[in-house]
Amino acid sequence: MVDDLTLPGIYRDLATNRETKAAIDIDCRLAVDDFAAKHCRTIRQHYAVGGYNIDFEEGYQIAAGLWRYLRDM
Repeated sequence: MVDDLTLPGIYRDLATNRETKAAIDIDCRLAVDDFAAKHCRTIRQHYAVGGYNIDFEEGYQIAAGLWRYLRDM
């Protein structure tokens, strides 16, 4: 679905919504599982607007990757 997007690209895309960006930036302090559980839905809903159907597992994996990306920044 979003295989062609990089984690920096996903973060930039999600950051187009100020509230989403603020929540992600604050929540990157959470444990990876807590972050992924919370923002899996954020990612799925965001991309659903663009016509992407991301299932829970894929959304969770993207969120976990995003957490790692943010922690490495």
